[in-house]
Amino acid sequence: MLSLVLLTWSVETVAETSSPPRQADGADEDAASTGDQALDAARQLAAHFAAVPNMRATAPMGTWTEDPAAVWSIRSEPVCLQALEDQGVGAVLLRHPLTKIPAPVVLITKVNGVTFRNAHGGGPLLYACELAARLPVIADVVRRHGVHTVDVLCAFRLEPDTSFHSVGLGIDIPSFQTDRGELSVLEHFVETPDDETCSAPRPEDWRAQALLDIACELAATHQFSTVITPNYRRGHRDHFHIDARPDDPRLYLR
Repeated sequence: MLSLVLLTWSVETVAETSSPPRQADGADEDAASTGDQALDAARQLAAHFAAVPNMRATAPMGTWTEDPAAVWSIRSEPVCLQALEDQGVGAVLLRHPLTKIPAPVVLITKVNGVTFRNAHGGGPLLYACELAARLPVIADVVRRHGVHTVDVLCAFRLEPDTSFHSVGLGIDIPSFQTDRGELSVLEHFVETPDDETCSAPRPEDWRAQALLDIACELAATHQFSTVITPNYRRGHRDHFHIDARPDDPRLYLR
């Protein structure tokens, strides 16, 4: 069975003025179709985000690392779907010819024993297959803190098109459910504006400790390009933002 490997290579700190992701070689959104929806969407994604400013670089006290071994590329639709099956991630493909999401899927089962549910109480959420393939990493991290349910505020959304949410590669999490009670980012996360997030003094409340540990442990897997807590900006006061960015060695935590 295929499983995700948590990367532990050494990393090099990089400047907060890092440039946007480089466009993949040969990326041309006007080129002829490859015949594979995921690969065509990947080419369009690379061309689009090559021109998007790196907003993360404008936030103070962010932690940047660069790990060439963490670079990944969007796989063809059948290859990624097979990877989900091999990992035991139950998902259904929702194909649409105009979607920008590479191989869009919805979950139909728990992921490694953890439920990912719509925080709004609505229907299933849409993920790019490559992000769905990383949900087992999130599940394994949060289970160590007694979490059985992850509330998802947003995965795919259309706007803004400068966000990786617009291609199904971002997830916003406002809370986690445990048998001891809820871990609410809004109510329990302790902001540390004068310290890097994972170097800050540990909070006293067990819920705040768990939230801080979850954020830092997710970043340490090197499976996610971005892990943002309320330390980033006021607009993120009530959730964690996590995304995965193809063909980019830079990892960001705030």
